[in-house]
Amino acid sequence: MLYNFCFDVPVKIYAAHLLLLSLAVIAPDMRGLWNFFILHKPCTPVYGWKKPACRWGLRVETVATTVVLLLVAAQAAVELYGGYSHQLANERHPSPYTGQWHVDSATLNGQPKPVLTGDGLPMTDIFLEPSGRAMLRDSATVLWRGGVHIGDKKHTLRLGSESFDQPLVYAMAQPDPAHLVLTPTGKDAKTAGVLTLTRVPLPTRYPLLERGFHWVNEWGLER
Repeated sequence: MLYNFCFDVPVKIYAAHLLLLSLAVIAPDMRGLWNFFILHKPCTPVYGWKKPACRWGLRVETVATTVVLLLVAAQAAVELYGGYSHQLANERHPSPYTGQWHVDSATLNGQPKPVLTGDGLPMTDIFLEPSGRAMLRDSATVLWRGGVHIGDKKHTLRLGSESFDQPLVYAMAQPDPAHLVLTPTGKDAKTAGVLTLTRVPLPTRYPLLERGFHWVNEWGLER
C-alpha cells in the first residue's frame, strides 16, 4: 500500500483493502505477535477460531453483510461482462480508425487549446487500439490509459482517459484516409479545442517483440 501511495500507482483502494483483510486475518494472533516480536516474550499459539455466541443481532449482521457483498459482486460482474463483450466485438471487427494518430493542432476560436493530460502536459498522440481502448501520449512521452467509443451512425468519437474528469465527445470528419478532424460537440464545444490529426504509418518491424523477455515497458505506471 505504501508503494502504491508513494509512487502514485493507480490501485490505492485495492491495496488498502488487502491491508485491511490482512489485519483481519492476523487479528486473533495479534497478542502473541506483539509479545514475541515487540516484547520478546514467549507466547502461546492460538489454535483455530472460536465462534462467537449465537445471538439474533449477529444473525442479522451476517445476513445483511452477505446480501451487500452479493449485490456488489453482481454489479461488478455486470460491468465486467459489458466491457468484455464490447472488447470482443471490437477485436472481431476492428475500427478502420485503429492506429496511431498524431495531433497536428488543437485550437479554440483561433487560439491554441491543447488537450491536457494528468500531468498538465498537452496530448501529442492518440493510439486507438483494436480492443476499443486508447492510449494518450503527452509531450513528455508519458502514456495515459483511456477508452474510446466510435459511433458509426452519428460519426462521433467519445474519448475518455484516467487524466480527464469527464470523457470528451467529438464529431468526426475525415478529409482523406491519412487525416482526421475532431470537433467537440455538446457541452464540450465551448471548452475543448478542434483537433486535426494525421495517421502515423505502422512500423515495419517491432524489435522488442522479436526477442524474448525484456524489462522495457513504455507505460510509466507499469515500469
